[in-house]
Amino acid sequence: MKNAILEALKKKRAAILALIKEERAKLDKANRDEEHAADQDDDDDAKDKVARKIIRQAKKRKREAEEDIKHIKRKITYIKTKKTTITTKVTTIKTKITELKLLIDTKTSEVLELTKTLQNKQEFLEKNPTSTVTVTEIETIKKTITEDEVLVKTTRKEYVTNTAESIAIVKLIEYYESAEKEQKKSLATAEDELEDAIQIIKEQEEKLKTKDKVKKVVDT
Repeated sequence: MKNAILEALKKKRAAILALIKEERAKLDKANRDEEHAADQDDDDDAKDKVARKIIRQAKKRKREAEEDIKHIKRKITYIKTKKTTITTKVTTIKTKITELKLLIDTKTSEVLELTKTLQNKQEFLEKNPTSTVTVTEIETIKKTITEDEVLVKTTRKEYVTNTAESIAIVKLIEYYESAEKEQKKSLATAEDELEDAIQIIKEQEEKLKTKDKVKKVVDT
């Protein structure tokens, strides 16, 4: 279920990114066309207006990218915390599973050995029916076998429950790992967007500074 949700989110993210990319391309083309028209006309006021408009757009992109980065980083931190918590939990459960398996194997082996001993004692009693000591030993062995079998049964149930929980947690860890990878991709995209916006602002501000310098030289 979680994997299906993750796949749906991947598709949604890809669709949104494609739409943003398309709209960004249209906006960039429109800006280039305006810049080209202003250059062709050699209209300083038009050049100044286009540059300032592009700077406003880029600053807006910069703010949005910075907010996205903060939001994504918070998500990544949350995912890492959850992953660490459940990883610790599954480690504890796996240790318990190992202990339960060892107890099952030990007690099962013990029951087999006691069953052999019981058979030998019963055979001895058949030949020596007056041996009260053997009767007592047989009763003790039977009691121990019953107790061990009950313990093996309850331990096996606990073993199955813990194994199922371990498998579920491992799948959850895999989900968080996939989610973290997706968030890191989103982070990289947002960081690229931030870098692009900063670069555009620098370029356009540099154009304005150059124009102002040229104007001062001309005026003098």
